[in-house]
Amino acid sequence: MKHFIPLLIVCGISFLLIACTKIPQVEADLGSSSIYTEKDMNDAISKILVEFNSWEDVEMKNIRYAGDECNSKENIEWMNQLDSGKNYTQCISFKTDFHTSKNAKGAWTPDYDYKNYEWYLGRNEGGEWKLLTWGY
Repeated sequence: MKHFIPLLIVCGISFLLIACTKIPQVEADLGSSSIYTEKDMNDAISKILVEFNSWEDVEMKNIRYAGDECNSKENIEWMNQLDSGKNYTQCISFKTDFHTSKNAKGAWTPDYDYKNYEWYLGRNEGGEWKLLTWGY
């Protein structure tokens, strides 16, 4: 019983943090793929949205699949360089458009539309996607 109460508290706090995390709803264009299923793509998009949602003063307008060409030998090698020690066998990429608020700070230009912002994820075939890099 002594160990049960702290475990219950940790589980409760974890649930609240997850439940209170707002994941934005955006227009997603999955295009067509001969490699990835809709579930594969939606799983990757959910990783992107979690990261994007941690940013302040930005609003995503849309996200779209960049195409099967991304799953090239060169990009897979790049994913493995970005996360040394891993041996990814697949790469997926998406492009997003988003807008910054007038209050945007840091790296963002205030009140600006960013277009074709790229996101790259890697995984072993059938495994979980890992968001590895994003930007221009």
